[in-house]
Amino acid sequence: MEILIYIVFGILGLLVGNLSNVFIVRVPLKMKIFNPSFRCDTCKSRIKWYDNIPLFSFIFLKGHCRNCKSQIPLHYLFVELINMILWIICALLFWHIDMLATIIFALTCSILVIIAHIDFSHKIIPDRFIISLLLLGIIATIFCGDLPFYERLIGFALGGGILLIFYLVGRIISKREVMGLGDIKLMAVAGLIIGWKGILLALFTGSILACVVLLLHQLNKIKKIKMENKNNPQIQVDITNIKNEEYPLAPFLVIGIIFALFVGNFIIEWYTNLFA
Repeated sequence: MEILIYIVFGILGLLVGNLSNVFIVRVPLKMKIFNPSFRCDTCKSRIKWYDNIPLFSFIFLKGHCRNCKSQIPLHYLFVELINMILWIICALLFWHIDMLATIIFALTCSILVIIAHIDFSHKIIPDRFIISLLLLGIIATIFCGDLPFYERLIGFALGGGILLIFYLVGRIISKREVMGLGDIKLMAVAGLIIGWKGILLALFTGSILACVVLLLHQLNKIKKIKMENKNNPQIQVDITNIKNEEYPLAPFLVIGIIFALFVGNFIIEWYTNLFA
């Protein structure tokens, strides 16, 4: 019976992943979700339903458009696969604890994948996805028994409050926005879903990951500029623009949230036992 549940969640994850690709492509462009019909990015030919079956169509077509033979962008396959994996993990971890919470967590993961992808590509977090997470958080607070309701409310306050303080202090010191308001809203609604302990772990994990990755990115960029100008040693590398460059924060926060959702309880329990 459990195997059947995992298979069902895997299939649902693929289907939701396929729909997620539609949101990822069309929402930032302010297009209607299902109209016009799905078309090839290269030749603009209409994609038949049998060429739009999650995962299987990609494999059958060998990753190429049926009409123009151009390569289908790999991010379509990646979104479907990551959704399938996340949904199966949710079933493995939470189905025996709370069925409703399992569905909410799975949907949360899919929305987070959409947010991460859109923010990475366009540096925006559309409010419709924040509102969707908020609704899931409200349902979880009222009906789910995996966490006391007050832990979710505290998580909402902490998730948004900590980043809001950081946003205000950073704006006063640097005279510019150090993050988007969408990131603050994201962590607030995420706190409503995973609770205050989870959101603290998510903030810590996402922030550390962002610092490490962005620091390496900046160092690599400076190194590349120096290499390009190695024949002109007198040229000074101006790193001001590099430091002031805007980077998407949501992908790192999303990784932190999903990490806290899946292994937060184990880490918190381990940390607590250290001082027991």
